[in-house]
Amino acid sequence: MAIMCGIGTVCIGDACLADGENSALRSYQQSQRHMGTEARITFYAPDDAVANAAIQQAFARIAELDACLSDYDAKSELVGVSRHFARLRALADSGPDELSPDESHPARPLQLSEELWTVLAASQRISHMSHGAFDITIGPFSQLWRGALKSGKLPTEERLAQAREAVGWEKISLDATRRTVVWMHPGVRLDAGGIAKGFAADEAMSVLAKFGLTRAMINFGGDLAIGNPPPGRAGWLIKLAPSGELDDPTPPLRLANCGVATSGDAWQFVEIGGRRYSHILDPITGLGLTVRRGVSIVAPTAMQADALASAVCVMGPTTGLQMVQALSDVECIVVEKTRGENRRFRTPGLERRQAHDEPPAR
Repeated sequence: MAIMCGIGTVCIGDACLADGENSALRSYQQSQRHMGTEARITFYAPDDAVANAAIQQAFARIAELDACLSDYDAKSELVGVSRHFARLRALADSGPDELSPDESHPARPLQLSEELWTVLAASQRISHMSHGAFDITIGPFSQLWRGALKSGKLPTEERLAQAREAVGWEKISLDATRRTVVWMHPGVRLDAGGIAKGFAADEAMSVLAKFGLTRAMINFGGDLAIGNPPPGRAGWLIKLAPSGELDDPTPPLRLANCGVATSGDAWQFVEIGGRRYSHILDPITGLGLTVRRGVSIVAPTAMQADALASAVCVMGPTTGLQMVQALSDVECIVVEKTRGENRRFRTPGLERRQAHDEPPAR
């Protein structure tokens, strides 16, 4: 039996839903919608009381992060930070008398919540190592692309050029000591879509752990936070499908205490002018990728896997795998479709995680 766990991943057999061993633990599963997709939590608990308390707090934590990191919600902290600096710049351009004493200057650092700081700091690290292939400041391009999806027309080169001036991970400056941020350009707009779900999955897993529930897996729209394995098992049995095909020949993996993410054009794309564009944007061009490419990442955390999957999609298999192989405990598989044929690239260490004792999904 194969159970679809989300974009690009499949859980095989009964490891996700039931414990075949005699055990005091019972399996539980519940889903809610957050960040525009399904968040599904599967875990083992000793009784209903503990399970219900833990699941409520785990989903509450996800809802908090949705409210903090959404770029669709005008009340979110992420949107508020962008608006704050844009307002200060507009006031400063109007004249210093327009600024109140506590605002003083657009370059004044802004204190961030621990959650937004964590996401920004992680984003900047991955932007640096990927040479900008992952970029949380891609918001201006995201706004244009959403308009293109509705209209069926590409943004004009003039509008892309204007947005390009405000995009670039070097355009924000972080102070780790004070947990503050400064905008280096007034048009910077954040979009945490490439990292927020992974972070939320990790945080929900931490909530479960506070209840002593470590045998768990959280699937947030295809981003997986994986804890200790089900009772009596060596790990959660996961089938990656970076090609987007359920019969993808990638061997199943047996995983525990890690994160998994899959990204690519197989699940979200649009055709404009006879050309297929992925929902994954290139931070350099501002356009959706036109190459047929899917990437699966296994990393220590879901947040890291989430961002790296997007980065490698943009970078491509050669430079992408070079970056991944320089990282500790990170593995990757890339599938590119050219003239109807899939070409596969993978890091050597992925084979060590294969579940050789399990049959492939059918």
